[in-house]
Amino acid sequence: MRLLQGIAMAGGLDSCARAQDTVVVRDRELIRIDVLKIARKTAEPFLLEPFDVVVVGVGEGELSRHLLAQ
Repeated sequence: MRLLQGIAMAGGLDSCARAQDTVVVRDRELIRIDVLKIARKTAEPFLLEPFDVVVVGVGEGELSRHLLAQ
């Protein structure tokens, strides 16, 4: 499944979303993605893998602290 499809299936983005600050967590690795570039077709589509976690609008440092705290 493509990232944009997954976001749409989850209800889409609201007006407060920072789509350019999207992070995919894959096997405890953080992959930073600019969803706006994908939507504008200036970046390649991103394919999700099973067990990927998509976090929209959270800076990488903030997400790292959250993951390490668990």
